[in-house]
Amino acid sequence: IDTYEYKNIKFVYDKVKNIEEAKYYFTSGWLSTTDFNVIATLITTLIAVGLATIFSDEYQSNSAQIVLSCKRGKNKLVSSKIIAGLIYTAIVFIIINGVYMFGALQFDFIGWDKPLELFKYYMMTPFDMRIIDYYIAGLGTSFIGAMLFSLVTMLMSLIVKNNMISLLLSLGMYYSPAFVGSFIPIDSIARIFSEINLAEAVRIEGMFKFASTYNIFGNPVLYLTVLISLVVISIPVVVYLIKYFGKKQAI
Repeated sequence: IDTYEYKNIKFVYDKVKNIEEAKYYFTSGWLSTTDFNVIATLITTLIAVGLATIFSDEYQSNSAQIVLSCKRGKNKLVSSKIIAGLIYTAIVFIIINGVYMFGALQFDFIGWDKPLELFKYYMMTPFDMRIIDYYIAGLGTSFIGAMLFSLVTMLMSLIVKNNMISLLLSLGMYYSPAFVGSFIPIDSIARIFSEINLAEAVRIEGMFKFASTYNIFGNPVLYLTVLISLVVISIPVVVYLIKYFGKKQAI
């Protein structure tokens, strides 16, 4: 009973033992409203297009000399751009999710109080939660992931100083890990590629579908907890890097 394998089985069992037995309910409206995979693709594309030039465009338009010669060109202007980029991300996030809210709205939100495991592909979820609980938790989790993606996009724009390359790198960081992971044999390395990445942090569906755990110091920790913790830790780190490289800018 002291082995990790036993602790992991008991940990997952304690999560799933009280889940309600599957029944049939009408939840069609919520299927589109909670389609975070498609929603994430739209949000990240708009973020990449909107923020990939936030720093690099000054170099592409040859205005960097003027900006960097200003008193606050390397300090407060950088901070202002970070804030503006995060506000833009929040607006995009709200608009896209607001549009998809009509999926549930057209059926008067019927099914909001039904168990999550009734959803297609969520029969193995370890979470004993309702659809509305999943939706609220998913929004919050996806929003944090979108914020990190926008910061990474701004960092790429600052470092490469080229609009097109910045855009391609940002989108590449979103799509490439899962793509690369699909070609690697199923082992710990492939799992990290396919699960611990920006894409999963924004589309979040994989965190709620299966009872996936990681061995952290001999104890099983849910994949959701691991990824969200890494995202929260990464956000201030990326902000610091943007400010650091912003001060190091040179003409």
